[in-house]
Amino acid sequence: MLSRAGLDLDHFLQEAVGAVGRAVPWAGVCVGTHDPASLMLSARKFGALTPNLEDDLIFGQLEYGLGEFTSFRSLVHHDICAVSMLQLPQGAVEGSPRTQQLIRPVYGFTDEARLVMRDDTGMWGCLALFRDDGVAFAEDDLTFLASLSEAFARGVRSGILARIGAAQAQAPAARGPAVVIVNAAGEILTPRERDVTRMVLQGSDTKAIAAALHVAAYTVQDHLKSVFAKVGVRNRRDLIARVYFDQYVHRMGAAVGPAGYFL
Repeated sequence: MLSRAGLDLDHFLQEAVGAVGRAVPWAGVCVGTHDPASLMLSARKFGALTPNLEDDLIFGQLEYGLGEFTSFRSLVHHDICAVSMLQLPQGAVEGSPRTQQLIRPVYGFTDEARLVMRDDTGMWGCLALFRDDGVAFAEDDLTFLASLSEAFARGVRSGILARIGAAQAQAPAARGPAVVIVNAAGEILTPRERDVTRMVLQGSDTKAIAAALHVAAYTVQDHLKSVFAKVGVRNRRDLIARVYFDQYVHRMGAAVGPAGYFL
């Protein structure tokens, strides 16, 4: 099985995506790794979706700034491994900013199927398949894709280790993204504010954050107000988008460490 073959990350993704295409035909595909601590993307692209800075910025704004139900972050939060836009209830496609502003007008695709690469440690990657012939991905396609979620996650994790080498893989890995935001006044987030920010990035609500950090809900709100003020945003969605554009976009394609964050 590919996920147990010890392939490096690029080789594994190329082979695995090709194998998926033989079972579930697609006209375009996008595949990428995720930082499981923040659910942020560091992607590479295949097929018709060649790198394009302007379109990538639009994608980031739509994926992290709107909180759409079919965003990869939302799929993880709702424990959904695979979804197809045309298999969703009536009105979902028309109500999807990603579909209406990017997938259809820019790339000309009519349906998108998304797969979350996930194991018991978190989300390690994503796969988006596209069709342009008006034929929707079927329920059987989604069932098949969902069955690959854990295998893909395993392949990504082992691929990361194979690429960086045994010596680096054995070195202590920092948990979570390096959310160290400095504003014009030179203020940075405190350790507790970084904890709160990390959980916001993961999609946790105030109640869940309070329970995890063993503090009152109003204390979480106070921390969030401080974070918003330091970062210069108004709400959680703006915070998520800010972290993505400030700390992930400019590192796209850089080597990823054992914990899923950039080396």
